[in-house]
Amino acid sequence: MKVLIDTNIIVDVALDRDPFFTDSEQVLRFVERQEIEGYISASTISIPSPKIELV
Repeated sequence: MKVLIDTNIIVDVALDRDPFFTDSEQVLRFVERQEIEGYISASTISIPSPKIELV
């Protein structure tokens, strides 16, 4: 099964956010065990532009 993983799943695990961490971690474990194919949007992992200061 192919699954689009919401940005919040990634953030929940990265920041250990309660009460969502356990369920979010389980989703990523399904991907790790190849029980599902997990996909994320490119905007989920995009790196923000450096801060530009106007003088």
